[in-house]
Amino acid sequence: MIRKKIINAFLKKYNVRDEDAVILEYGLSKMFMFLEDVVFTLVLGYLLGIIIESIVFQTLFILLRMYAGGYHSETEEKCKIYSALVTVSSLVLIKFLPDGTWLSFLFILAASALISILAPVEAVKKPLSDAERKIYCKRAVIITVIADVILAFDLILGGSIFYKPIMVGLYGVCIFMVIGKISNKRAHETKI
Repeated sequence: MIRKKIINAFLKKYNVRDEDAVILEYGLSKMFMFLEDVVFTLVLGYLLGIIIESIVFQTLFILLRMYAGGYHSETEEKCKIYSALVTVSSLVLIKFLPDGTWLSFLFILAASALISILAPVEAVKKPLSDAERKIYCKRAVIITVIADVILAFDLILGGSIFYKPIMVGLYGVCIFMVIGKISNKRAHETKI
């Protein structure tokens, strides 16, 4: 893989110690995955003619997933596949959903409430401390409230640039959180 070659060249060029190499390699790998997701979203958004909406969606989705958590796949390959599927389906929904209505805003508030209640849904392999849980929950709630306010203003002003990407982003994160909760519960039951 190209990513692996770039990381190895970087580690070799800067003569990174073995004990630091693992951490640095992990960080660089995550950075490349993030950049791949962003580029994929921007290209797809451009092709669908919704570049601004794709940026709004990706920004909200990444920020909320970072703090609200949700389902985490077992392997990097599955993660890439799921990320691509979520991005494609979300951007297609944003492109073809009818403009927002106040009725759908009630469902958005329900999704926002669920996000606020469940956050954070941690990965089984990377549990959070109590302090981290409080911080992540607070940040997830703040991001969700900001998204809801922007969404409400967009509805009031009759716009649709923010409404659909925020709505789809909130629904997507909410779905990942519920799936994550169920997956975590099953993993804990299997251990018992």
